[in-house]
Amino acid sequence: MKTFKIFALCWIALLGQNLCAEAVKPAVENALEFSAPESVKLDGILGGALDAALRGDVLTSDIDMLIAPFRTRPETRRWDCEFWGKWFTGALLAYDYTPSFYFKKRLDKNIAELLATQDAEGSITTYQKAHEFKLNPKGWLTEGDKNSWDLWGRKYTLLGLLDYYSRTGDAKVLEAAKRHTDYIMDHVGRGKKDIVQVGCWFGCASTSILEPIVLLYRATGEKKYLDYAYWIVESWETSPIKPDLLNKALKNMEVFDMFEHPDPKYQGYLGGGKSKAYEMGSCFEGLAELYRTTGDEKFKTAVLNHARSIRDTEINVVGSGSIQERWINGKFVQTNGDAHWNEVCVTATWIKLCGQLLRLTADPQYADHIELSMYNGLLGQITENGEWWAGTTPLDGVRKFSPDTYCTKKTCCTTNGIRSLFLAPKIAYMAARDGAAVNFYEKSSARLCFGGKHADIVCSGADFIYNDTANFEISGIDGGAAKFAIYFRIPRWCEFAEISVNGGEKIFPKSGEYCKIEREWKDGDTVAVSLRSGISVVKDPAGSDFICLSKAMYTLAQDKRFEPDFAKPARLKLENGKPIWKPARLKDARVAVDVLLENGKWRRFVDYGSAGKTFSADSEIRTWFKQNAECAKPALHSLRPAQCCGHKAGNVACGKRGFAKLRRGAFSR
Repeated sequence: MKTFKIFALCWIALLGQNLCAEAVKPAVENALEFSAPESVKLDGILGGALDAALRGDVLTSDIDMLIAPFRTRPETRRWDCEFWGKWFTGALLAYDYTPSFYFKKRLDKNIAELLATQDAEGSITTYQKAHEFKLNPKGWLTEGDKNSWDLWGRKYTLLGLLDYYSRTGDAKVLEAAKRHTDYIMDHVGRGKKDIVQVGCWFGCASTSILEPIVLLYRATGEKKYLDYAYWIVESWETSPIKPDLLNKALKNMEVFDMFEHPDPKYQGYLGGGKSKAYEMGSCFEGLAELYRTTGDEKFKTAVLNHARSIRDTEINVVGSGSIQERWINGKFVQTNGDAHWNEVCVTATWIKLCGQLLRLTADPQYADHIELSMYNGLLGQITENGEWWAGTTPLDGVRKFSPDTYCTKKTCCTTNGIRSLFLAPKIAYMAARDGAAVNFYEKSSARLCFGGKHADIVCSGADFIYNDTANFEISGIDGGAAKFAIYFRIPRWCEFAEISVNGGEKIFPKSGEYCKIEREWKDGDTVAVSLRSGISVVKDPAGSDFICLSKAMYTLAQDKRFEPDFAKPARLKLENGKPIWKPARLKDARVAVDVLLENGKWRRFVDYGSAGKTFSADSEIRTWFKQNAECAKPALHSLRPAQCCGHKAGNVACGKRGFAKLRRGAFSR
């Protein structure tokens, strides 16, 4: 059995906690903690994507270009300012996964070059002095050079500095973070510029700096930063623009209804409505940190309500959402054929928000959401060589690359993709107060750390297409034996679960829960976890006659490369209400199945994460299809039906209350 050694570099933190103790201890203790650095190795589907991203981007791309705009400060209204912080925070997670002397040297050099751009006033920015902190009183995108992303970029710079400090304890980096923030506070604050009016998207971009402001307070203990965090939240209600995010969430308002719906007078990107998904989600990530820091229950309630709304009204069958980067009541317009579904940044932010709530609550539904998103939406967005990402990815149509139009040779999608992908090893195994939690079942190894104890665990892996049983072996226990608990997540998609220890008595846990096994564990103990499911027919939540298929954590799609009849209807042959299927193997797909039709032919499906990966018309995707129609291609139509203004889903109106019955289930499937 492979035993993980805790890497002897000064960067490594233990049990998901910072190497340098925070000056202020959070008021709320996490129920689960991310796994410790270098303690998990994934060797399955996600592991392959991690390795590709390391080779294709994190260890090889030109990161000097990320610093260049900070040296020259050329910007007046664009967003090169965001890319360094996004890439750097993702690279630190990648370093946690696979540290090396070369990698550390690469990151140390990069942050030193950034610090060299900090001016005498403390500012670290890509913006010209005359264009800093520009006010946009309307908060919308039609205001020309008032559409500043300056403060948004400073947020990501601050996150990068603090993430580095939390691993190194480097006092000069913390000091740089403080000076960077103090410069912001000197210009934007109570009695100064209104933070909601700085930039665009009605303050959601600028006020999302809430998250690193809270983290800076915890790192320093300086109350002025906590006061500033409270002022940001207060500004949501008091600003003339009044995004009012906290109160809207406390009232359980759906995210689509928080801002204006699509306006027919605008076309294209401007016509997508004003509920900007990514920026809103970033604000609630900050609110989650404010709850963790203060223990104020209203902040937790707001974040839970926000996540509930996204889950119930926006997340689609591949675990992502958004059209034109906006919330659009998307769960109920999945068959509209739009080409602009599923921005990578939205997928990443949803994964990160669910990660926050999984840590705070230990509710396995959030691990279910993350699994669905990672194995489908996220893997569908990264190129197979790990060098680039999609921008948006359709449920039906052709994937398109994220456009490389920036001087940094990065985009918001390529950098956010890395940030979310490298959370996979942090979440696959997590530390509980009395043991450890297992969330993913692909082939893997881990060093479990809990309560001052350690144990090694190896998982043989199960992909739930070719093999339904994951076998675990425990070893490396301090002293050879110890009493602790292992929590095995039983996914919602599981139809029959069976667990046995050392080949003994079997237990049959329920799906959608953690199965706790607490005992005196000894080196050599084994656990067999069988999670079985057939192929499920997923009906369109809007009530149309479109369907799609899922198997375990995979949403299945047809790819033109593998299925020549992908655009034709497919009447499925059912047995006991389930499709009849058999596994298939393809060189260019992670998993594949053949499904029997009533005419005796077989129709080939692959996992959505493998479909469309030539990013061209020869691998066109079809996720939703009809069984009977002359043409199974979803018809492209206006987004107007998603405005909750009379559209019908079967006999149910798509109004906020009208979908109550359809939303009762917790998941897209």
